[in-house]
Amino acid sequence: MKPRPPTMRIKKRYVLAAVVPNYPSIDSKALYLAIADAVTELYGDAGGAALHHAVVFSGNGYLIARCSRGTEHQLATALAGVTAVDGRRVALRTLATSGTIHALRGRMRQPTEQPEREDLEMDDVIYEVHARESQKVDLIEKGCNSQKLLFFVEQDLEER
Repeated sequence: MKPRPPTMRIKKRYVLAAVVPNYPSIDSKALYLAIADAVTELYGDAGGAALHHAVVFSGNGYLIARCSRGTEHQLATALAGVTAVDGRRVALRTLATSGTIHALRGRMRQPTEQPEREDLEMDDVIYEVHARESQKVDLIEKGCNSQKLLFFVEQDLEER
């Protein structure tokens, strides 16, 4: 039997969702069954059959689910309705939708190593330096429970 030409195939969309909290041992079949239950509760059996949903990838705190084109919003609402997977409390947060899996894999954050914390001495006070992903830096005074606001300008940073 010959494969269908591309014009006659069902167009697919892929939805990227974050699994919160990140359980390391959630099975993709258990995720599929939880999503199938949520889809059936929201849209019934006929609506669930129209979605053509499947779990393509699960791991590293992420999930990629497949559905037919035009039903990605319905799949996203069904993902939000999932509250437990395999007896564990879980939430699925939709992050992005795409026509290819490759584009979604690029949007997944890779776990980064925590850099070693540095100490900064300024005016005879020692501060711990905490660098954030958004290029912000927090300075926390060592041995002090209260917080003090510090404002820097470029000239201060160049001097150090």
